[in-house]
Amino acid sequence: MIRKITKNEYRMIPRFLEIDFNEDKCSKSIRNFVIELYQNRRIDIIVKIYLFLYPKNNYLILHGYDDICDPNYEFFRENEWESTLDKINWHMNIDINFLIVKKDELKKFQKEISEILTSINESKELNDDIASTYIEVSNLDAQIIWRYHRELFIRSSKIILDRDIDKLFKNPKWRSEIIEKFSSSELESIETTSELEIDEEYLSCIREIEKQPSNYGLESIEGMPPFDSEKYIKILNIWDSHPHINRKESRDIVIADFAGNLTGKLERKLKNIHPKIGKPVKYAKNGSWHYTLDQTEDFVSLIYSHLVEYCISMFEEIGWLTRCEWCGQFLNPDNHQRAHLRNGRSIYCKSYDSDIRDTCQEKARIHNQKIARKNKKAINNIINEKEKG
Repeated sequence: MIRKITKNEYRMIPRFLEIDFNEDKCSKSIRNFVIELYQNRRIDIIVKIYLFLYPKNNYLILHGYDDICDPNYEFFRENEWESTLDKINWHMNIDINFLIVKKDELKKFQKEISEILTSINESKELNDDIASTYIEVSNLDAQIIWRYHRELFIRSSKIILDRDIDKLFKNPKWRSEIIEKFSSSELESIETTSELEIDEEYLSCIREIEKQPSNYGLESIEGMPPFDSEKYIKILNIWDSHPHINRKESRDIVIADFAGNLTGKLERKLKNIHPKIGKPVKYAKNGSWHYTLDQTEDFVSLIYSHLVEYCISMFEEIGWLTRCEWCGQFLNPDNHQRAHLRNGRSIYCKSYDSDIRDTCQEKARIHNQKIARKNKKAINNIINEKEKG
């Protein structure tokens, strides 16, 4: 007997990753996977898997239907669910068998997904490590501290270099010593992690700047901890050596890419995700037809989109995958919207057509006004009832 599972219980990720493709367990594991898809009325996923494995074949004809019907509706007419259980089991066996035949391809694809998920986990752990570097000494964001301390180091390097050049003019015999100390005046070459040593001369200069930052063109930041050479070199080493770090940014920012060194691969796999109106589906309870919203073209993009959704739900720290507060669409916030997010405010889809008023922000504003009026009316009614009483 098929146990009914609520929609919220089912997730493609990690469920797809839990399929055991080992020879002795493969059939049972795939069977359980297919049963869960049927239980959740997600025949559309099986259709996409089939087209992924058999791109030139027709899934509906395989199951004895013509190509104009909707399998979700035909398989799961609610009033006939119990009476057609044998027929549903027949359909499930068809789906189980084609997945077993293609188990090697699915196993390869599962490994690819697992590697991406591992990289996402590693990136999260690395970013947590960076974020916690200064947590015992300050409540400030680690990136703010890093940028400030890097500026302290760079400015101290300039001061020391200027001092040594001044010494050189005054006493040419120090020339070889100074050249050895600074083989290049480029700050990037001075700031190398392989042999970087922040000696007492640097620390003394940095302390001078920290005492009077305004004298050196820096602002004083409340809560800024003193420069720590060990922590500074630790983060600099992470930037230089870790494969997950985003080097598209300057060293002013030290953060791992969403999926580390596999982020580019993830982005390519998601290329076929673009929302569109899907085929209408007949609602079994009242017979009405409803359009669907299809966000994927194929199973690869579908499962990768589920992977991203899963990571969002599991890791609250993945904060740049932001959504419109009204419609839920993913947004890449601009500077103005980022400011809203930092202040705990909602952001919405933007319309760049000034004539369009029916935007998500406008809808949210009208909705909030209605709620406010409703609450105010309820409060006034309570007050009036008390006054009458």
